[in-house]
Amino acid sequence: MARGRLRVAIAGRTKSGKTTLRKALTRDADRTGIGRGAHRTTRETSAFHVGSVTYLDTPGVAAKDDDLDATRARAACDSADAVIWNYADTLREEESAELQRLLLTGKPLLAVVNVKGKVDEPHRLQRFAQDPEREFASATGHTVRIEQVSAAVGVTSPVVLPVHSGAAHEALSTADRELGDRALRASRLPELEQSLTRLLAERAIPLRAVRLAEDVRAPLAAFHDRLIEELPGIDLALAELACSTPRDRAESLEAFRTAGRDTRDLLEAERHRAKERVSEVVRDLGGVADAQRWSDFVTGLDLEGLLSGLGDTFEQEARKRGMLLRVRASATDHQDDAQPRVRPRPDLKEKAVSLGTAAAKGAATALLSSVAAKGIPKKLAVPPPAATLVYAVEGLAGAAKAVSGEVARARRAKDGWTSTTTTEAEACLDDLFDGLAAWSARITDDATAQIDARFEARSADIRVTREWFERLCGLRTAVRSALDAIDLVLARRLLALAGGDPAAIRRARRTPGVELRVWADASRVADVRSCLRDQFVDVLTERIEIRADLGWLGTLEGTEGNTDG
Repeated sequence: MARGRLRVAIAGRTKSGKTTLRKALTRDADRTGIGRGAHRTTRETSAFHVGSVTYLDTPGVAAKDDDLDATRARAACDSADAVIWNYADTLREEESAELQRLLLTGKPLLAVVNVKGKVDEPHRLQRFAQDPEREFASATGHTVRIEQVSAAVGVTSPVVLPVHSGAAHEALSTADRELGDRALRASRLPELEQSLTRLLAERAIPLRAVRLAEDVRAPLAAFHDRLIEELPGIDLALAELACSTPRDRAESLEAFRTAGRDTRDLLEAERHRAKERVSEVVRDLGGVADAQRWSDFVTGLDLEGLLSGLGDTFEQEARKRGMLLRVRASATDHQDDAQPRVRPRPDLKEKAVSLGTAAAKGAATALLSSVAAKGIPKKLAVPPPAATLVYAVEGLAGAAKAVSGEVARARRAKDGWTSTTTTEAEACLDDLFDGLAAWSARITDDATAQIDARFEARSADIRVTREWFERLCGLRTAVRSALDAIDLVLARRLLALAGGDPAAIRRARRTPGVELRVWADASRVADVRSCLRDQFVDVLTERIEIRADLGWLGTLEGTEGNTDG
């Protein structure tokens, strides 16, 4: 059952007596707001509650100087469950258009021909109560006019009731209660109220239930239509992801491994260049500043820049693939402070001086000894030249031989020191570069493991998404079945409201546009069409199409048969 108050809009031309009728229906004897002469008093829609019904007193339509009134009245009628159309004197073009619009919506409507004979004096009200038919005599022509307007748009004319709203309202305030009762009955307001009660029970309440069901259906239909629109694209995207992920995985891993190999190749090239420079470095070693000289040499190789470049390459490759990679920025564990063990460097220059002095002394001593041995007195100031030369040469030759031996030993010591220091330096370089190569290998393995894990997670996500996609496909089928069930119930309810047999409708489906398709028994299509033709259009849709249910078709789509819109 429909919930909440039923809303009944009272509409009609300006100055047709809408407010007077509303006051009579709500038993409001106050005369405030009832228009006089050419002045229109109702400019806003007002609501008044009587029992379970809310009456909406609307501004008039067809006002020449303000279309806003008509707009407000139209909005009130569209929101109402039923409409009382208040007809007075004539039905102008603007009124006819609005009345026809309401008739085409299928909204329950009563047409009231407002009889306006003067009853504002007690004797006039008394005369009306005694002979009401004299006032209602002209109502027949107005009824014909309403029927003509309805026929012009191909819809059945609404129930037309002549009512004297003024007499009903005057009956509420007259001091003579017997006159008031007779005048109220004579005004035919009770008949209007009875007709309105039947209309609300037979049509307004069921139609409100239809609209409430439509409110339930609308989000389901929107969800279903969105699924139809989006699922094919999702299916293609998932298929593309499933196809491209293994390829992207292999390409990414190869890119990272290539970067690692390139870095190791650069390290080897730098190792070779460093060893070529070792001889230059060793020449400067052997003093108190050996550690600083070696550190300067290692720092000058710029190994940190080479290794940080590997990290940058990994991060760039990851960003290109929409991933975040955590790479250690520097090789903190390589032995960059290791240095060769350097013994004191032999000083050949000092050795040469000491050797020269010793040799001179030795030569002199040897010469004197040789002279004494030959019998030449040491105190001779000037020995004979020839003899002296012979002795000197012999002494110098002995001294030179001694010096030469010392020099050779010094040179051997220097060469040994250089060889040992060079070997130590090269060993330190090998330790350094081996450590960095191992670090780059670990970093490469770590990066490829992260990438591999990312792609494994992506593959798992694709599998889970595919499972949800399949559920959505199944849900789409379930929603479609639910929508068809709702459409069948609504179509059968509309047919029942039109006086037909609901069982004649076998299936119903709303198309994504504005069409309601109804499949009926082939033998009863004509009956269904006669009931639904031109009725309830715009209640659910702008078009109702009726087809014969051939029975042997398995689906609703593509069904052929007799149609009518």
